[in-house]
Amino acid sequence: MLSSDMNECEYKKITKQEIVFRRGVLEETICVMRSTHPKIADKLQGIINYGPIDKPEKHCGGPETDFFRVKLEQFEKELIVDTFGDLEASSISLLGETTPKASHYAAMLDIWNANT
Repeated sequence: MLSSDMNECEYKKITKQEIVFRRGVLEETICVMRSTHPKIADKLQGIINYGPIDKPEKHCGGPETDFFRVKLEQFEKELIVDTFGDLEASSISLLGETTPKASHYAAMLDIWNANT
């Protein structure tokens, strides 16, 4: 969504200072949380359905560059962090070495940890 009301400086400030997540992070989190915590998945889907932060008029990029304001209860954020932590731990090899899957879940865990 583009808006002539939003300038580049305001957009950068919002996406750096508020609790915001990219579309891909939210979509993956929804998939991960759907089976164990469907209410959280539904809440995140509602955030996506509401729409992204308005982009500046000259912003380049499609939906993959969308940012969304995310307001969750602390316990909900902690459940997400715990879930990605469990997925990371369960993706470690039998020899205790990291795997690409474990590294991916660790990155998702870091993203959520930064916002809890």
